[in-house]
Amino acid sequence: MLSLGAGVQSSTLLLMACKGEIEKPDVAIFADTGWESKATYKHLAWLKGEAALDGIPVIIVQERNIRDDSLNAAELNKGFYFMPLYMDKSGLRLMGKRQCTDKYKMQPIFHKVRELLDVSRRARVKEDAVEMWIGISLDEAQRMSLSGSKWVGKRYPLVELMMSRNDCILWLHDNYNGLSVARSSCIGCPYHGKTEWQEIYANSDGQMRF
Repeated sequence: MLSLGAGVQSSTLLLMACKGEIEKPDVAIFADTGWESKATYKHLAWLKGEAALDGIPVIIVQERNIRDDSLNAAELNKGFYFMPLYMDKSGLRLMGKRQCTDKYKMQPIFHKVRELLDVSRRARVKEDAVEMWIGISLDEAQRMSLSGSKWVGKRYPLVELMMSRNDCILWLHDNYNGLSVARSSCIGCPYHGKTEWQEIYANSDGQMRF
């Protein structure tokens, strides 16, 4: 299965599979945090249509809404934020711990995979039952990690192909009529740069406001 983020790298993997340049995954799964940009949702809909033409199902899962959870953190999580938001504690400006990828992306994907395998969330699954493709490119190789679950093995096809993010951008441009894909991330992610904030705000229609 492909962990689909609908950004540059994972889009490249899915579309390369559609063109037969790499093998086809059995399924691609997109975990919706509930606070993605309009550009991401629009691109995701297009990806789903393209993949369907080549027999690759794209499944969208959502278990929680990261914006709502952050707004209601005091009530739901006793003040614990899964997003790495900036906070003021004892006069110090600190950044919270980043737990959103696991909570809003990986866990919903794993739960869906168990459902597809017809296995309950607590039942044991045989070792290496699932191969999960992750869209980390060669220039991000330091982000690669071993799987924390014995039943899921991680694979990084772009690293195997020695493709950088720029290589992916060029491949998308050359193979899909100049296609440009926006970086996929939550609207409220504090890791956005100044230019990204300006673009998001200009196109958000109020989506980014707390």
